[in-house]
Amino acid sequence: MENISGIQIVPGRASELLRALRDVNDSDIGALDPSLGAWARRPFGRETLAAILLQVSGSAWISLLNIEPAGFIAIERRATSARVRALTVAPDLRRRGCARALLAQTVTRAADQKLGWVWMDIPAGNTPAIQCALSSGFRRLLPQYLRRVAAGLVLGSAHRVLLSPLRGKNAATAIYEAAAVEGDAGDAWAAGYARMEHPGLPNPNAGSTFMAEVKGRSAGCVHLQVVGDEARVWLWLAPEVWADDLEFAILRATLNTLQRAPAVIEVRLGSGDHLRAAAQRYKAANFELAREPIARFVRATG
Repeated sequence: MENISGIQIVPGRASELLRALRDVNDSDIGALDPSLGAWARRPFGRETLAAILLQVSGSAWISLLNIEPAGFIAIERRATSARVRALTVAPDLRRRGCARALLAQTVTRAADQKLGWVWMDIPAGNTPAIQCALSSGFRRLLPQYLRRVAAGLVLGSAHRVLLSPLRGKNAATAIYEAAAVEGDAGDAWAAGYARMEHPGLPNPNAGSTFMAEVKGRSAGCVHLQVVGDEARVWLWLAPEVWADDLEFAILRATLNTLQRAPAVIEVRLGSGDHLRAAAQRYKAANFELAREPIARFVRATG
């Protein structure tokens, strides 16, 4: 049994876990993983979660206040990281440090088990959960992208760019490698995590993937998806291209592969530093910053 700031953290036995589950609503249970909320809505769903699913799929821990279950955390272990699938506290016992104590215990146990990272996906509108994550040492990974309601062409001299199409395994490998290189350069704090977990990468088979060359030199990797009237572009580029005219040349060349101009253009850059470096130039081209509906929060255990 652990004691953190006067709050007891104990393994989640089925009986205590069920009591904690009954103190919160379905949306709280499924806030970080909607599949758990869906289970909670089924007949005897909470009983199944407490006795079987949360025990088998990972581990669960209970926070106790005055010997009564106040909240719980459900963790899924992966090869190099631990995912927080659920974290919730009874409404009348919130803001007393229970959630932070549960997160602190999770980070400690993950480190003991040689896992380098703890992470969770939080909806953008869940302000209390975001504040709790930030105050517990977690950081947002790529929460924003660039969006433009298309009006005219994107500036850029596309004739300087050679796009080489990739498919299947070659496309997947190119995306993973380019994302890792840009992540190392632009999100150094999470580089080890990004290389192992590949967060937020698109399905290579759901669109077109290209290697980009400028004057015979590799400039990075591009992925393009068309959804309705929207063109979604992922750019993983060499740091020397960030915010340069060549970045917009690559974007223009990518959009030129479409048969018709899209009504909306979304651009997702491969790292936080890339976004910070290029944001003003994109804004000058009538792009606006938009927020992902779900953001990943990551913390190193070391």
